[in-house]
Order: sequence, then C-alpha cells, then structure tokens
Amino acid sequence: MTYVRNYGTPDLFITFTCNPKWTEIERELEPGQKPQDRHDIIARVFQQKLKVMMDVLTKYRVFGDTRCYMYSVEWQNVDYRMLIS
Repeated sequence: MTYVRNYGTPDLFITFTCNPKWTEIERELEPGQKPQDRHDIIARVFQQKLKVMMDVLTKYRVFGDTRCYMYSVEWQNVDYRMLIS
C-alpha cells in the first residue's frame, strides 16, 4: 500500500515466465539431462533475462519514465521461475 500511496496505482503488470526450451538452457544441458535436473542453470538464465528485461523497461524507457517498480520471483508447478511484477 505504501507504493500506491507514494506513486499512485500501477500502470503496468507483467508476468515473465521461464521457458525450459530457451537455447541458453538447452545449450548447457548434458546429453540425457532435463531442465528440471539443473535448477542452477534455470535460475542463472532466468536472472540474466530478468536483468535485460528490467534494463529495457527502466533504462531505455520503453513505456516512458519509471517512477517505481517492484517484483516477486516465484517457483511454480515443475520448478520453473516466474516473475510477477
């Protein structure tokens, strides 16, 4: 509620979901491994892509100036990361 009081109601809500078929993940798997076997790779690739997305939204101002943002990372179903912003 503090965010709403200080910055007003949110203008944008984004859900960013990890895709186990991203080439960056598949490239790092050993033969016979599944993405579910390598949580470390999934987490690293997700964090890299999250950083790029946040840079695009904030530094390059795709939707205009950013006054405030917050995000939450959650694990869902088969252990893939999901950003709820």
